[in-house]
Amino acid sequence: MELDGSQHLDAVAYDVARTTFLESLGWQVLRFWNSDIRAHPDGVADAILSTVEARLGRTHPRPLPFREGS
Repeated sequence: MELDGSQHLDAVAYDVARTTFLESLGWQVLRFWNSDIRAHPDGVADAILSTVEARLGRTHPRPLPFREGS
């Protein structure tokens, strides 16, 4: 995952080359603008978890109920 600020507007070619390289190694790159992370942290977290689940399956076959044991 990469957190992108406005400096990446000028680095598109570099980002494409780096993404291509990382994907050739089996990695998946997710990019989120800093402003999106600040404004929508839950949405960004959901996007990350959805991507992980799509690639690996559920993270646990029987997740614990919310706040169990607290």
